Amino acid sequence: VARGTFIEGVRSQVTVVFIVALAVAAVIVPMVSAGVSLRYQIQTFLAYSIGVNAAGLGIMTILLTCGMICREVDKRHIFSPMTKPIPRWQYLVGRWAGVVLLQMVLLTASAAIA
Repeated sequence: VARGTFIEGVRSQVTVVFIVALAVAAVIVPMVSAGVSLRYQIQTFLAYSIGVNAAGLGIMTILLTCGMICREVDKRHIFSPMTKPIPRWQYLVGRWAGVVLLQMVLLTASAAIA
């Protein structure tokens, strides 16, 4: 379940939008602090990039998980895993683990960019 959630999250448009927004923010944030000393430029860049990452990952998590569950209910795909001999708590923990894994990968990528 976690692997499927991770793959579905990678293919999602919400993830692509987050990556593009992160790349745009990495270009725009240094322009905000032009004209001040290097120390303050670095502090401003780190503060803004951490804020953008936290807000972006939070919003992306909400949109991604709600979107996945709503799509499964609309297309009636949720009934297939529920009939398998896996308890509901394992299904939910698997979904959670997949989203957390995706968040870790995106957070690592954003740290590498910054």
